[in-house]
Amino acid sequence: MFRVFPAVDIRGGKCVTLEQGRPDRVLVERPDPVAVAREWVRRGARCLHVVDLDAVFGTGENTPLLGAIRQAAPGVFIQAGGGIRSLPRAEQVAALGPDRVILGTAAVEDPTVLYRVRSKLPKERVMVAVDGSRGMVLSRGWARSTGISIDDFVGRAAPWVGALLYTDVDVEGQMKGVRSDSIRQVVECARVPVVVAGGVATLEDVKRAREAGAAGCVIGLALYNNSIRLEDALKLEAA
Repeated sequence: MFRVFPAVDIRGGKCVTLEQGRPDRVLVERPDPVAVAREWVRRGARCLHVVDLDAVFGTGENTPLLGAIRQAAPGVFIQAGGGIRSLPRAEQVAALGPDRVILGTAAVEDPTVLYRVRSKLPKERVMVAVDGSRGMVLSRGWARSTGISIDDFVGRAAPWVGALLYTDVDVEGQMKGVRSDSIRQVVECARVPVVVAGGVATLEDVKRAREAGAAGCVIGLALYNNSIRLEDALKLEAA
């Protein structure tokens, strides 16, 4: 079933939206991430996408807020990530109760981390982020090209995880619309559910993501600037 994931990205204890993940390009800032999560749930969200951006950038962490969001949203499916580059960090985040933990850079730069995490967590609780730009996978908060093609990395990672998170970095945070061909390519390579992010600006983008085979869609800026009403997007889950 297709699912809509409102994004709750945390930096400095606040809920923010960044353009292309750049810390100097803050597009939205809300003071209380827990209140934001509660609001999405109040409006009908069944899923949340929570990322600790300070952990991504290596400038700190917001672990207590991850736990507070879990407590504020009982029964809601939560996928959480940000700076999970080791087994201890993965176990720390998993202990807070999210349904999935998201590995990013670690899974790309050191695949043994993924194997170690899988030895401790069931497959359905592990998700790997595929952050792509111009056909290549990025790491370190999208700051570095790994030199690994998206197709190669997806083929390597998919057998070990319950789902993939594909972010089209080239359109992330820019309200330019999704790129269906890119989504379809990842879905065809993955053979596991793929949740997509990047470029979502309208309800038509959500529909295109679903039609391209995505199992879910993360919506950030478009919800925060009211380009998309959450209630309207949620109707597409059952359509």
